[in-house]
Amino acid sequence: MADLKTIIHITQERLKRELPVHEAVVGSLEGLPSREADVLVRRTGLRTGKPETLAKIGDELGVTRERIRQIEKQGRGKFAAQMEKSPLQDILKVTLEFIRERGGVVGEETLDEEFLPSNQQTDGGRAALSLLLEASPAVVEVKEDKQHGRLHALSNAHAAAATSLVSVLEGALAEAKSPRSPQALSADAKVAEAAAGNGHLLSDEMVASVLDFGQPFVRTEDNAYGLATWRDINPKNIRDKTLYVMKRAKTPLHFEKITEKIKQAKFDAKPVTVQAVHNELINGDEFVLIGRGIYALKEWGYVPGTVADVIRKILTDADGPVERSRVIEEVLKQRHVSENTILINLQEKSKFKRVGEKFTIAGGE
Repeated sequence: MADLKTIIHITQERLKRELPVHEAVVGSLEGLPSREADVLVRRTGLRTGKPETLAKIGDELGVTRERIRQIEKQGRGKFAAQMEKSPLQDILKVTLEFIRERGGVVGEETLDEEFLPSNQQTDGGRAALSLLLEASPAVVEVKEDKQHGRLHALSNAHAAAATSLVSVLEGALAEAKSPRSPQALSADAKVAEAAAGNGHLLSDEMVASVLDFGQPFVRTEDNAYGLATWRDINPKNIRDKTLYVMKRAKTPLHFEKITEKIKQAKFDAKPVTVQAVHNELINGDEFVLIGRGIYALKEWGYVPGTVADVIRKILTDADGPVERSRVIEEVLKQRHVSENTILINLQEKSKFKRVGEKFTIAGGE
């Protein structure tokens, strides 16, 4: 085991490698009566990563669920008594500092991912950290609800300030109607909370933490935040995911490449197939096939329809007959086709009329 008294002074990178949370927690349980330690290990999932029910443990030990509950409570009480001793005391100090640096409150997922050493980011490692925090009177636990995941705070006041901040930030984004940076949202929150007389615990760090664990918020690729209800930053169906990928690419893409980018984005666990994406591209009014399986967005100025439709649009918008070379140039901006394909379309006398070396709409349209 590493020298825990020096760990609080080392860098965060070394901390992630050396802080023995799981080892220290399991080691501390060895001082408990064997039955209490066994029940606590099984109830929290410390070894297997899967917590066991009171009924399951009771059936195996031949006692009632209520008796297992009593044994667990006794074990937790004795484990909590060891929090004032090393190594648990030293680990708790580091944990509290981590929470303090994030404004006094942090989401459980962030705590697990950014605080636990990489080799302890397992179900068992997370269970050990959870047991440690539950046993400490210095940490307030806030249960998960529709607005946020499970949280850990330095006090009830920090917890209340952070949870109320969720609705404040949600309102600011709803009013802005577009993603905003954490700094801009922090400024909005400080004004709102000062007006309500609740700003004494508010900090930029707390705002960043709330944006991280708040269910209404989604971080964009440029580290701004929007609302999860906004389809353009949190797409739910194939159409919205396709639009999301293309708008960020800012260039036409082959339908197979679009599918690949959707998979790489990992929006959710829903499967996505090339055929599903292609069907959406074919049927969606927002998308324009520009040739060879490549699609663009209509909002980029691409003309829907065939090559002939594109030529008609070019000639209609012109003040007069247009030179062949310019027609070819303009069509190639819109379609991935050969010059020969454009020339073949220009030869359709029912649609286009040749005037010397220029072209116009047939029938003088």
